[in-house]
Amino acid sequence: GVDDDSFRRIVEKVVRSSAPSSASADGRPVPFESDVVSFETGDGGTRYFVVRGLATNGPEMPFGGSIGLAEGYVIDVTDKQKEVQEQRKWHDRWRALGLLAFNFALLIDITEYRILGCAGNTEVLGDLFVEGRGLLEYIPADDRANLTQALSTAMMSQQGAHTQTVVFRSRKDENQKTYAQCSLVLDQGDPSVLFLGADLSKGESA
Repeated sequence: GVDDDSFRRIVEKVVRSSAPSSASADGRPVPFESDVVSFETGDGGTRYFVVRGLATNGPEMPFGGSIGLAEGYVIDVTDKQKEVQEQRKWHDRWRALGLLAFNFALLIDITEYRILGCAGNTEVLGDLFVEGRGLLEYIPADDRANLTQALSTAMMSQQGAHTQTVVFRSRKDENQKTYAQCSLVLDQGDPSVLFLGADLSKGESA
């Protein structure tokens, strides 16, 4: 573990690597924030922190220039970091399950219908890399209402899950449609994220 002096040295090192070497050209202080840093506590646990502060110009030096100074404070982000890690574990578990049970699986941000992650073969969508794109880009216009209704059903379900046939279209050829049996499962740790697993064996292409 680390004692107070060791922790102070860690913080000083973080500040030196994160803070600008001087203030802005007009002399105004420059705010900075470090990356998340982990350290081992005395009881063998792990905590996480960031440092936020301001970089300012210090006293003028006889040979010109000035010494850069930085003042900051430590913010404990352990709970937030562990929450992020748990979400990643959940996503990784579902991604692994998706590869076993489905042709492809998507993680969807249901506030914007945006694809956050993907596993499996998405060739039927006309793209091998779909992260960052809108889910509705791959749904025919006359089927989008059915999909949004299915997502809402999954969200409102007591089990946080719903199964429904979904029609996909290829971005390369809008006339190429693929029907898939899809499982929609809400992320209980983050209600804004939903898992969509597509089984093409129970559908057909048109």
